[in-house]
Amino acid sequence: MNIIYKFNVGRDVNMHINIYAKLNLLYEFGGAAGIQMANNQRDMVSLDQNYGDTWIEYGISTDIRFSDGRCVYFDIAEGTGGGEFGQHWQWNAGVRWIF
Repeated sequence: MNIIYKFNVGRDVNMHINIYAKLNLLYEFGGAAGIQMANNQRDMVSLDQNYGDTWIEYGISTDIRFSDGRCVYFDIAEGTGGGEFGQHWQWNAGVRWIF
């Protein structure tokens, strides 16, 4: 289970283009996992990890709306920070249909 607080602020460039900045705070309550492995000689290896953590996501995005209900979006730059495991930067793109 996790909690996400999202804050987005943007500006319409024109009727079809919106550019926005986003800042998301995420908190994972659970996420504990464990595994035990053995080989043919019965040598055991155990690995336990707790993925509960708090981190932020930040980025700049844009979406382009078309008159027929389609939208193309781009995460121009998105990164994470503050958690035990992070992702420095990523880019995303997609298409949405509204009907």
